[in-house]
Amino acid sequence: EFLEVAYRRYPLYLVSATPQVVLEEIIAERKLSTYFKDIYGAPIIKADILRTIIKIESIQEDNLMLIGDSTSDQQAANSLRVKFIGIGSNRTVVDNGNVTFENFFPLSHYIRDKYKL
Repeated sequence: EFLEVAYRRYPLYLVSATPQVVLEEIIAERKLSTYFKDIYGAPIIKADILRTIIKIESIQEDNLMLIGDSTSDQQAANSLRVKFIGIGSNRTVVDNGNVTFENFFPLSHYIRDKYKL
């Protein structure tokens, strides 16, 4: 549901520590490629990929949002002052402006309400 709404309004990129070949297989198998402008898999340095996306989209860092499930995702976002939303906590957590949700269901509502998605 989130991807269906978001990709129509924003360029979405997938950045993952999963190896590139495996990631492409997963995306193809689940028929998700239409949602993403590009897919970046390992080996990568997440902050470098975020810089690449910023350059491709010609946007400021604070106009980019990273949704991730790891500490390295949050560190990459913080290093560039990119907005970060975490997935995987058993409750909603707000930490220095970053928000973490258990799964994508509350995330969809949060982004819709806060960012008018």
